[in-house]
Amino acid sequence: MHGIRFWMFVAAIGFLILLPLAVHAQDAVEQEQENVQAEDTASARPPAVPAPPPESVLEQANKWLRRLLFRSQVDATYIGAYAQYQLTDWTEGVGSHGPVLARLSVYYLGPTEWLGENAEWLQAVYRTMDAEPTTIEYDLTIPATAKVEKVFRALYRVDHGPTHSTSLAVPDGQLDYDVADRMLPIGQEEIRLYSGTYSARKLRGSGFHGSPVVAYTSDDLPPLGIVVLGYGEQGLIYVGGGKDAEPQFAVPPPPRR
Repeated sequence: MHGIRFWMFVAAIGFLILLPLAVHAQDAVEQEQENVQAEDTASARPPAVPAPPPESVLEQANKWLRRLLFRSQVDATYIGAYAQYQLTDWTEGVGSHGPVLARLSVYYLGPTEWLGENAEWLQAVYRTMDAEPTTIEYDLTIPATAKVEKVFRALYRVDHGPTHSTSLAVPDGQLDYDVADRMLPIGQEEIRLYSGTYSARKLRGSGFHGSPVVAYTSDDLPPLGIVVLGYGEQGLIYVGGGKDAEPQFAVPPPPRR
């Protein structure tokens, strides 16, 4: 009887010694399996690709870029001239009000050529002011005329991603008010902004959907001469500029003959 108890005691001691070792070995196997599965999953996962901007963001950027270009006069005197604007709610007689919705900068980078025609090289940057901002950069080739009425080529990229092409033209069969409208001069006014005080010409016109358009222009603000562009219930307001701009991103040169 005592012998049986002795061997039962020995077996219990052995079980208690071996049990932690077995549990440790099982944990090691499970951890190794988890590591292999994690590695397999990571290797099978496709590389991250920057998501395109919501369509409304690109549409808004295109819309305000074309409004600014087609309502301006390009001054090609200063290569490297640039102007920066902020987009806000705007009311004639009151001016800019409310939060800044976006910022739009335009850079003049000099003369170029498009299929044997004289052309001008511009770049632009549109940045939203959302909690998660989007930046759209443009490379533009336009005719070498003071009044912008078309764009030969418009390339863009989003948040430093791949380069794509876009069009700033309106659909076929639709009247392009920004090109066709000949704004009427109203007179000369002094415009006081945070960026300074400007003696500007006031012009009035009509945009898409009957939107009233009011522009204040000055020859002292190359490359576009726009001080304020009120369009419906929103407007672009000049906030600064200079004459030492450089290309914002590299693109292939336009085609030549």
